[in-house]
Amino acid sequence: MSGYVILEMEISDKNQLVEYKKLAGPTLKTYGGKVLVGSGEQIPLEGDWVSDRIVIIEFDSVEIAKEWYLSLIHISE
Repeated sequence: MSGYVILEMEISDKNQLVEYKKLAGPTLKTYGGKVLVGSGEQIPLEGDWVSDRIVIIEFDSVEIAKEWYLSLIHISE
């Protein structure tokens, strides 16, 4: 069964995001991750919720999704 990571991002420093993507992006290939949604603009159909960015990544299993996520801890330190 597939596993998904859903990221809601508040971007305070776009340069830092670019550097993070350079480091985290290649790890997706290692873990077989596939970005399904990588939004910039959002149009809420109900309520007033808006985030800077939503990313949804699919992995082959929940276990692999967790492994990928945990592998990023050292990147953000």
